[in-house]
Amino acid sequence: MSSLTDALLVPIKIKNPFNEHVFPKTGVVYGYIDTGYTGFLIIPQDIYSNLKFDELKQYHYELHLPNGEHIDTRGTYGLLIFTDIGYEEEGFIETSNEIKEIILGLKALKTYEVIFDFCEKELHLKKCIYD
Repeated sequence: MSSLTDALLVPIKIKNPFNEHVFPKTGVVYGYIDTGYTGFLIIPQDIYSNLKFDELKQYHYELHLPNGEHIDTRGTYGLLIFTDIGYEEEGFIETSNEIKEIILGLKALKTYEVIFDFCEKELHLKKCIYD
């Protein structure tokens, strides 16, 4: 469970599974949940480089923004760690010079029950159980 403020923030870590680099090295960083972003995770360029993701095979895409603008992104595969509940998810991690925040998209949350409880100011994440 995370504290819910005016933003939908989740405590996470980001990991490059090929070299074991983790961001942040200690503690957590907060990522914004953006239900309008259908990707997995997009992070600022400095974090991407710090994790040495730019040394892996890169894939290039064009991200379409709600205002009609487009930005070029590049990315590779890495791990997202939900620190509050102890789960890791593998997915496509993107970056762009225009990105200044850590943003979790719908693909990062597709196997979770997500409850935004604004009355209690709590965010609940629970891994889905499939039979």
